[in-house]
Amino acid sequence: MKCLSIRQPWAGLIVTGLKDVENRTWSTIYRGQVLIHASRTYDESEETRRFIEERLGFDFNYPCLRFKPFDQNRGCIIGAVTIYDCALAPCPAQSPWHINGQYGFYLHKVVLFEQPIPFKGRLVEPDLVAEWFERKLKETTSDGEQKV
Repeated sequence: MKCLSIRQPWAGLIVTGLKDVENRTWSTIYRGQVLIHASRTYDESEETRRFIEERLGFDFNYPCLRFKPFDQNRGCIIGAVTIYDCALAPCPAQSPWHINGQYGFYLHKVVLFEQPIPFKGRLVEPDLVAEWFERKLKETTSDGEQKV
């Protein structure tokens, strides 16, 4: 299973379903589920704050990003999403999160892990870890919700 390592607060916005695109300078042909790793680095720039406020459409008080899953969960895997498309912006079905000139990994089927799993960021997880995550993600409760 693949894993994207993303700085906070971006990783938290993805696993809570608020951000539906991850921007990269490179494209991918991969389609499918990936783990979201919240790196140990927190992006505190003014540019990030402004960008988040513009995309969410309200005055996003930056200190409120200091709660789980946005700040306290760093250096761990916090959830999973499915990449269903990759496009270079601008594109016809562009998300407000997609930055012009960047490749956007379009995301859906968000899973927020109840318990973050400490892990060093990598592009591809070791086989044993990947197998464990795949088993856990396939387990479901009686109402169909995924439990991890």
